[in-house]
Amino acid sequence: MIVVIEDSTTQRLQLERDVKSGGWPVTAAADGERGLELVRSLDPAPLAVITDVLMPGIDGWEVCRRIKGDPKTASVAVVVLTELAQPADVLRAVVAGADNYCTKPYVVPTLIQRVRSAIRLVSSGAPMVEVDGESFALRTEPPQIAHILASSLQDAAQRYRELAKSRAALQTAYADREAMTRVVVHELRSPLQAMLAAAQISRRRPEILNDLPDLVERQGQRVRRILDDLSDLTRIELGQLPVEPTPRDLVEVVREALERIRPAVPDHRIEAHLPSEPLRVRVDGDRIEQVLTNLVTNAAKYSPDADRVAVQVRRAGASARVEVRDWGIGVPPDHRDRIFERYFRARQGETTAEGLGIGLFVTRHLVHAHGGRIGVEAASDRGSVFWFELPLDEAANGAP
Repeated sequence: MIVVIEDSTTQRLQLERDVKSGGWPVTAAADGERGLELVRSLDPAPLAVITDVLMPGIDGWEVCRRIKGDPKTASVAVVVLTELAQPADVLRAVVAGADNYCTKPYVVPTLIQRVRSAIRLVSSGAPMVEVDGESFALRTEPPQIAHILASSLQDAAQRYRELAKSRAALQTAYADREAMTRVVVHELRSPLQAMLAAAQISRRRPEILNDLPDLVERQGQRVRRILDDLSDLTRIELGQLPVEPTPRDLVEVVREALERIRPAVPDHRIEAHLPSEPLRVRVDGDRIEQVLTNLVTNAAKYSPDADRVAVQVRRAGASARVEVRDWGIGVPPDHRDRIFERYFRARQGETTAEGLGIGLFVTRHLVHAHGGRIGVEAASDRGSVFWFELPLDEAANGAP
């Protein structure tokens, strides 16, 4: 006979059915007091008691202590069944004299195996423990067993916390990806609709055909930037984004890049403030152009009421500094540390312009890959200054 003590009616009925599947007759009680009365009234004594811990009246720990403390029932195997799973809770089972322990929600075969193991342990009187079907003879004293058990449980608890943290991070990542997918679809649909609309209008008004190539080029570049950012994001996550620095003059790199960037910001004038002397650095020219493109196009996008973007290159100690100045909506102080995070967008940005929230993340990665720094500051009157610094090749430039 197996006695089940469980205060929840639903769980008690389910537990009775599960224990019966192990081949034992089962009787049950709804609380600790009645459970103890039932155990003491049975003749012969039950083979085992399966008791929940959190119950009204006396709890499962006290039920276990009283069963083990009564000579008439001390030989009854006790299995503690509980939702508690902290190391201290398991040790309470040991101190109370429990013969085994099972955590809710339980797996039926596991519960049956642990009940059988507890019955064999009590009936044999031998200091044996079964784990995964293998028997172990215990020659260690109980305090040492408890100490080892506590250590192993602490390790298990730490692994569980790490797993919970990883699960939470994964859920956040899934949510971010879902949100990003919606934004990507919207971002790609917009330029495609613009091109389709222009093509349809040109059929009725052939005179606008002269403007069509420029529109298609601008919208096509927009789509390409979106796809490039997504591709780079994936390669960053895989640690496979290539950066191949070579000796270059940063002033010339910026000058050439701005010539190619100007058509991407047709509504804004790019003011270039470049020094006359070269600034020698070791950079991947294509990647620095990508950084500059992201910063300049962002500056234009988030300053819809302005007509210019200023780019300055200068020496700053042992570094070359590039600043991209806009006269736009600015970045709130509490967002300046987060603006380069993956998927993050400032509140004003969400209402001013569309975006994925990954361009600046990729930009920061590229600057860091060159051993540089990047940041954003408030402009003196209006707007923002995004800047990045790259270490100078002092051997090529000469000491300052």
